[in-house]
Amino acid sequence: MNNDMKNRPLGELVTENPNRAELFETLGLDYCCGGKETLANACMAKQLSPDSIVDRILTFDNLTVHQEKELWGDAPPSLLADHIVGTHHVYLKREFPRMEQLLAKVVSVHGAHHPALMDVQRVFALLYSDAKLHLLDEELTTFPAIRRLEAGTITPADRAELVAGLDKLMTEHVVVGGALAEIRRLTDGYTLPEDGCQSYHTLLHWLLNLENDFHIHVHKENNIMFPKVQQLLNS
Repeated sequence: MNNDMKNRPLGELVTENPNRAELFETLGLDYCCGGKETLANACMAKQLSPDSIVDRILTFDNLTVHQEKELWGDAPPSLLADHIVGTHHVYLKREFPRMEQLLAKVVSVHGAHHPALMDVQRVFALLYSDAKLHLLDEELTTFPAIRRLEAGTITPADRAELVAGLDKLMTEHVVVGGALAEIRRLTDGYTLPEDGCQSYHTLLHWLLNLENDFHIHVHKENNIMFPKVQQLLNS
């Protein structure tokens, strides 16, 4: 059992039990963009004992066995696309403007004593700009093509565009993940400084939620939806 779990990809383990995402976040194991990495290799990169982590996963599974699970492993790509737009895209479109405004407020009050906040603001602005284009591309181009592929009405030209589009989206996921990792570094793991006010605390909480949502969002695309689309393309 232990060896079997150690040799399985991180993304597959989270697809099997989405509650594990919470544990992997705590451990710093990248199950979204790094979802194809085996648990053993990911643990060794973090200087963690694979056997110890397997034990923690099994214990965690027992503790969360009665929690509701959002299982998407058997869902068709079109349903996943609808879910991602209705859940993660809606969240991002609502939260990005609020975070931008709050970040500007916190920078104006605390930026002089915490200059790293200005770097956070710079990275966030690029992240926000890239994300808007990314969501638009998914909603107007890639996801409609996936629905046509599933329905059997896609043209050869659309198929070629879809293949290129999937590669582009996955590359962009890595870029966004890197920006969020940089924000985490700049905020010292979202740590509130001693002179931080309530707005500062709220900002850090929102940024942490943004990172967590991104990880789940990309996991659903990279490790569940896109492989299903690839299967349809190859069939």
